[in-house]
Amino acid sequence: MSTNKYLLYLRPFSTDTFSVSNPFKSSMILFPSNKYEDSEIRISTLLTRISEYPVIQIGGRGSEPGPGKITTQDANWKQKAELLIENASAIVIVMHHSESTAWELSNIISNNKINKTIFLASESSSKESIEEMLKLLDFNKYKIPEDSIFGKVFWYSGDDFEINIKKLTKSNIKDKLYLLFK
Repeated sequence: MSTNKYLLYLRPFSTDTFSVSNPFKSSMILFPSNKYEDSEIRISTLLTRISEYPVIQIGGRGSEPGPGKITTQDANWKQKAELLIENASAIVIVMHHSESTAWELSNIISNNKINKTIFLASESSSKESIEEMLKLLDFNKYKIPEDSIFGKVFWYSGDDFEINIKKLTKSNIKDKLYLLFK
């Protein structure tokens, strides 16, 4: 097991090309010139700026800005993802259903990493896509948010997996990352 701390950022590759409005525009000056940005770059840049530790993701688009990207062949991406999930100090996953994110969430659950995971429900995910991801949590007996979680961040804490739902802001993510890396 690795002793190096890192944040693992998981998202479906289909969100790499989404352009969405920047909900952080009024709460921080990261992207002063664009009202709409690529969601992967926006979120990964935010995570890189607020995390004290390296941010890692699988795949990606080569030299685009953002966290460290580990490239892999389609045939062995699950092996690399499983190792990264197992050893991550913290995980951020975008609540957007795809075959790969469903597998990653199942792996997070089977590796008992649910208390180390922050779930983002950004504008890049449809209601149906978020509901599919929530079904995986519900099937595994985790409490799921009862109200809409668009534009929110949530996580589980404690032995009883209490659910915490907050507005998707830089400070809410940063505060939770601080607790995870303690």
